[in-house]
Amino acid sequence: MYRTKSHQFYKPNPQHARVRQFWKVYRKIKMVIGIIYDASAVLVVLMSFDRIYKFKSWRVLKPWQVATLIEKVPKLFRTLRHNLSYGL
Repeated sequence: MYRTKSHQFYKPNPQHARVRQFWKVYRKIKMVIGIIYDASAVLVVLMSFDRIYKFKSWRVLKPWQVATLIEKVPKLFRTLRHNLSYGL
């Protein structure tokens, strides 16, 4: 470990480890909340497709539903791949 002359004069901060632990926990919680947010957005759009089943017609499908699904699903997969590769 590289040391400067200042290590002789200053004691290490005992709260430094607690601060690092806090930010580790914060990042993990942030990842989980991001995954939940993305998954719930996809589920809301999928649940809006219930009208197709109810009316037995594709005419009730709105273009914004398809566009939102096309936009959200790849984002969800990217988020999952990124977060799970770092060992959620």
